[in-house]
Order: sequence, then C-alpha cells, then structure tokens
Amino acid sequence: MDSLIVSKVFLIDVQALICVMFWEGLASSLIIFTSKDHVKFFRGEQLLEKAITFRLIRSLGYFLLLYRGIFPDLVSSTLANVLLLLAFYLDAHVLLQTMKLNSEKLKRYGRLVFVMFSLLYVVADLFFAKANIRVVIASLGILMTFAPVVFQCMFGKKSRNLYRSFLWPYLLLIITTVPRAIVGITNKEYTLLETDVLQSMFYGFLLLKAFFCTLFLFVIFLSKSANEIEDLARDPLTGLNNRKSFNEQATEVFKRRQRTQGLFGVFFLDIDLFKNINDQWGHDKGDEILVAVADALQCSVDVKDICCRHGGDEFIICTTIDNVKIGEKIGKRLQEKIHNIDLVPGHRITSSIGFAYGVPKESECFADYITKADEAMYLSKRSGRDRLTVIRMEEIF
Repeated sequence: MDSLIVSKVFLIDVQALICVMFWEGLASSLIIFTSKDHVKFFRGEQLLEKAITFRLIRSLGYFLLLYRGIFPDLVSSTLANVLLLLAFYLDAHVLLQTMKLNSEKLKRYGRLVFVMFSLLYVVADLFFAKANIRVVIASLGILMTFAPVVFQCMFGKKSRNLYRSFLWPYLLLIITTVPRAIVGITNKEYTLLETDVLQSMFYGFLLLKAFFCTLFLFVIFLSKSANEIEDLARDPLTGLNNRKSFNEQATEVFKRRQRTQGLFGVFFLDIDLFKNINDQWGHDKGDEILVAVADALQCSVDVKDICCRHGGDEFIICTTIDNVKIGEKIGKRLQEKIHNIDLVPGHRITSSIGFAYGVPKESECFADYITKADEAMYLSKRSGRDRLTVIRMEEIF
C-alpha cells in the first residue's frame, strides 16, 4: 500500500515531464516576449531578452532529447545536453543580474563550468557513449552551475526573504543532483530517461524551478517598476516630490477639503539670498543646503502633509489644518529648523515664507492657493526677509 502511494505521488514518466518542460519553455518565452513593451521603460529589456533566449535554448534541448532514436545520438544526446548546459548557465546569469549581484568572479566561474562540462560531455559521447556517464556529467554540470549562484542569492549579504521564497526549488534541484550522480556512477545501466522516483523528483524540481523562475522574474520587475515610478515622482537631489507628483497628490487633498469644507493651506518657501551662497561658496554647498532645507521641511510637518521642491530654492507644502494657529506654528517651526542649519561658517540660513489658507470654494482650484502663497512669500521678501506672512484666501492685495 505504501509503495503504491509513493509510486502514484512521486513516480512520473520522465518523457512526459520532459515534454512538459519543452512546452513550458515555449509558453514562458511567449509570455515574457509579450510583456517586453511594458517593462522596456523600466530598463529591463536586455534582461528579458536573455530570459527568453535561455528558455528557447532549453526547449530546443528538451525537444531533441524527446526524439532519441529519430535523430542521431550526436544531435539527440550530445547537442541536446550541451544546449541544456548553456541554458542553465544563462539561467544562473539572469538570476544574478535580476538580483543585481554583478559578481565578475561568479560570471567567469559560470563560463568556465559551461565550457568544461560541455567538453566533458562531447568527449564522453564520442569515446565512451555510456548512458550512465551522461547522467553523471549532466548532474554534476547542473550542480556546479547553480550551487554557487543560488547559495550567494539565498544566504549572501544581499539575501532577502523574498529571494529565499522563490529560490527554494533551485535548492531542491541542487540537492537532487548529488544522489542522481551517485546512482549514475554505481549503476551502469542508468540512463537520462530512466523512470524512477529519483529521476521523477529531479525533472519535477526542474519543472518547478522553471515555473518559479518565471514568477520570480515578474515579481522582481513589478517591484523594480514600482520603485522606479516612485523615483520618477521624486526630485533627484532632495528626495521630495517633484512638481508633477506634488500637484497630483495635493489636488486630491484639495478636492477632499472642498467636499468636507475643511481648512486647507499652502506654504510657499524661498531661501533668502541663495544666489549669493552659490556665488560665494559654490553650487556643491548650495546643494547641501537644499538637501538640509528639505530635511527641515519633512521634520516640521505632519506625515500626511505633502512637501515639494518647486524649483531652484523654492519649496511648497500642502497641509490640512483645524485652525490658522496650527498653520502659524508650522511656519515658525520651519523657520527655526532652517535657522539651525549650520553649513556655511559665519552665515545664517534664513527663509521667506508665505502661507495661504482657507476653506476651498467650488469656484477655486489648487493653483489659486499656490498663487496666493507665492504672493505672501514675496510680501515676506519685501518686508525684510526671514519672515512668515499669513493670508486668508478671501484677502485681496
């Protein structure tokens, strides 16, 4: 009874598994190919081309294996297994590149393993032509190709739980190659297409690895795409929202306050005499100050408030407040934080700030608040700089 259960669960016809591997390679290549246009913008086109290439090479290798007896052994065995070794080498290379583990040592090692085991396989087929030797060389080739890469990805310094959750089929495959090679050494009648529990597990893990490899590729690309979208929405120097992303987010907040009839405010901040700082201490020092001011902004406002580098040395903050006193406290806190920036010896960093607030009306738009806050900021400039000017939207200059 137990042996029957084991045979039902683990004993699968090897040729059937190879056939599934062949179609899986074609299907996953087609899926990746159709997705190329969607990830091209996220700098992943070359990596996807490599992923498609090794899957097609792998499918060709399995196709030739399936037709042993129809094609000559030189094609259906020797060429087929060299193609599979090449596909596994490219698979490991794509794995490294996907995780940005650009180790030149591992790449050189992978090329050496591919060339060495390909030559071994050709020599063994030409001079020995023994089935069990083919099993041993193929098993050790897979072991040597994947083991260093997989262990680096799963247990290296840059390893993450996400990687481990997708790479365990690789680990199972590596483990299975060892007893498979031992059986190949001890059993002279053992062939690549032998159907037993060990072979079923080996090809089953190959199939599982192929599935998880494709799934992992898309998960990584989705993650990277989301990160790059986030990066595109940020000012590259300060990390604050750029104008486009700020306008989109702040407009949504503005519309919500219109519906709920709550107070809405916009700060417009300009660093005083910033051109003089650039001229006297250089643009690198100016960049340091811009970054420090951006940090001061983020430390001074609530997590739900939206900060933006509007351009040059101008910054905008969108905020929701319960009363004007809260807005004034935020403005004063901003000034104090900027006063504490000590990057230029003998020079105190100051800012002119305008704050426009009100209950948004149906006839108003978010841009109206920016315009008013800008006008209030210029009032601070004309009043002697290092000032906060607060106005209600109903006020007229």
